[in-house]
Amino acid sequence: MGAIIRLDERYARAYVAEPDGSACGCVVVVHDAYGLLPHVRFLCDELAAAGFVAVAPDLFAGSVARSEAQASRLLEELTAERAGRVLDAALRAFDTLGHSGCPHGAVGFSIGAEFAFGLLAAGRLRALVAYDGMPPEEQRDAIAAPLLLHWAGTNRWDDECAPDRLVIDLRARDVDLETHTYAGASQGFGNADIDAFDLDAAEQAWDRTVRFLIDRLSGG
Repeated sequence: MGAIIRLDERYARAYVAEPDGSACGCVVVVHDAYGLLPHVRFLCDELAAAGFVAVAPDLFAGSVARSEAQASRLLEELTAERAGRVLDAALRAFDTLGHSGCPHGAVGFSIGAEFAFGLLAAGRLRALVAYDGMPPEEQRDAIAAPLLLHWAGTNRWDDECAPDRLVIDLRARDVDLETHTYAGASQGFGNADIDAFDLDAAEQAWDRTVRFLIDRLSGG
């Protein structure tokens, strides 16, 4: 079991889970527009059981959503600058916890994946797992680290930000890329606290996520 800690950013906190033994890597888990709900803490505990230190920053300072309308309101109140500062504080937390020598990775969900792409583009992550998240156009050329991309099969994307265009671009630049689409799954399929949750797709995606992080962060 993990614990809630304060981050060195105003009004910021995070859920932290650490392995019983030595850590094979550090993973930032960035929640979606619904906030730091119980499933996020569960996933952090799962990562700790696999040998990782997991830190899930709370981007909404304690607020959570249970409906799309509530999630939209929370996002409206969150600026990209604030999200960036909280993620920076989450990365610094690994040093505070005594894990300064571990490679850093991230798992991001939807808008959380978009924020995590910023860390990847800045060269601050060794690997990223993104669930239904797209990097901003201006960051794409800077993406070079390994990526695992999960896509909900029922999502409808604008042509300008279609996943297949992103995948083509990344592969053309020889980025280490793994991508999976889950037929019939809706956006949010990995969030066990909302109606879009799809157990089969979520379990399959999570198994792939843990294997990917082990391979890219610990070399195991």
